[in-house]
Amino acid sequence: MTRAIHARDQHCQYPGCDEPPGFGEIHHCLHWYKDHGPTSIEHGILLCWHHHDLIHARNITITRTRGRWHFHDQHGRPIEPTRRNELPQRE
Repeated sequence: MTRAIHARDQHCQYPGCDEPPGFGEIHHCLHWYKDHGPTSIEHGILLCWHHHDLIHARNITITRTRGRWHFHDQHGRPIEPTRRNELPQRE
């Protein structure tokens, strides 16, 4: 499943981030312990470590519609790419 998600997502899917798979991990967009979400390719998303922590800390919701990931803050507002979302460039 991990290889399939890496192949599909290719980089961190948080808006504005392009960290490669080696700097991240798979997140269950349906929390298996809270929402009874199954472990599946469909519900897995590649996030860098920074944004994976941020998703949990800020209670961000992630959904997938028509092949696109959508991120919403805890108040339901969409999160769009901005310069602030981006991580510093690696040298």
